[in-house]
Formats: sequence, structure tokens, C-alpha cells
Amino acid sequence: PLVAGERVFVIGVDRAVHAFDAVDGRRLWTVQRPGEALTLSQPAVLAAHKNTLVAGIGAVFTGIDPTTGSVRWEVPLTAPRGTNEVERLNDLVGPVLRLGDQFCARAFQTVVGCVAIAGPDRASLRWSRNAGGQQAIGGDADYIFGADGSDRLSAWKAGGGELAWSHERLLYRGLSAPLSAGRTVAFGDLEGQLHLLDRTDGKTLLRLPTDGSPVVAQPVLSGTTMLVVTRNGGLFAFRPE
Repeated sequence: PLVAGERVFVIGVDRAVHAFDAVDGRRLWTVQRPGEALTLSQPAVLAAHKNTLVAGIGAVFTGIDPTTGSVRWEVPLTAPRGTNEVERLNDLVGPVLRLGDQFCARAFQTVVGCVAIAGPDRASLRWSRNAGGQQAIGGDADYIFGADGSDRLSAWKAGGGELAWSHERLLYRGLSAPLSAGRTVAFGDLEGQLHLLDRTDGKTLLRLPTDGSPVVAQPVLSGTTMLVVTRNGGLFAFRPE
């Protein structure tokens, strides 16, 4: 859930967005848009931008008035593709990456892209690039990072989406969503290894073990400490130098 402005916001598996009063749990409103029959069982896109709730409904960035539930704007990151319901599955994968007034995400197995919010009632597609993959993206003011379905790594320039670098040195390692921290970008893998790469060219700087079980979520940064969670329930803290 996202807690903001004395409200609690959640997205259900049916893509419906719900708002509850944080004090007594009373349901305030629900927004549900028509979409494809299948939904993705992964974290959804839900974030706050000033006085607008930003939600991912299917492959569409949607700006919602948090008080009334009215839809202010909609920006599709991509359109459904394929001939059956499985091939057309393209939900936005959370957590979303926020870079000031720009929100970036991956649409499942189709594209990576960014939407720019120009005001409470206006947003537009900044850029999108074809990029298959299942995990969320990470990044910073300069680069956006992600791995495709084969764990081929790519970095795109945050401003316009131009490819900065790509390599295949971590193929088929079951990589997690990445975290950009300092001069590094970090990916976890199925063997519990944390790979720290140079964010400017993707070269491996360091590899750190955890408990041997898969890293199951995007690493997060708390101050200067990087936190990693594994499938066996391990919580590991690293401090990049």
C-alpha cells in the first residue's frame, strides 16, 4: 500500500485502485478501467506526485485525483501486442522509478519508458524503447538500468532513452531489479550473489555473497547502506565505498 495525505491507496489483482481513510479504514473511492483479461502477479506501479496519485493500470500511467478518484490524465507506455491473452499481457511492473517530474517503468516483456508530468492535468510520454524483461528497472538522473528476459543488461540515458551500454556477462543468472547507488549499479541473482557494476560502462567491480538463496526483491538504499533480502529470509546490509 501507499500511505499519503491521510489516505491508504492499494491496487488489487483486478487492476482496481482503492482509496481508504487512514484513520478508520473507510473506503473512499475505487477506480477500475477496462483492460485485458489477464493481470500480472507482480508489484504494481503506485506513487504520489504533488497532489496526484500516479497508478499503473495495465500498461497505462494514470493520474488520479486522490480526493475524489477522478482520472486526470492517462499516458500509455505501450499498446497490447500478440494474438492471445498471454502474449498481450503488458502490465507496468513496480516499483516505479521517479526522477523529479519523470516516472519510469517497464511494461512486462515489451518496453522500458518514461512519462513526464507537466502539471496536475497534463502528462506526456517522454520516451520508450523495446526491451523484453520481467523485473522492474532502476536508475538515477543519468541512466536507467534493466535486464531483459535472458538477463542481458542495458543502460539507457535517462533524458532521451538512448542506449548507453549493453552486455551479456550475467546471462541466465535470474537477476533482480537493479539499484543505482553512487558509482555502482547493483543486481542480485538466483545464487544469492550481489553484483556491483560500474554504472557508466557496466564493468564488474565487485561480487558479494549472501546466503546462497535467490535475491527476491530490488535492493534498497537506506542512507548509505544497501539492503538485500533473500528467499530464505536473510536480510543483508552492505555499505558501498
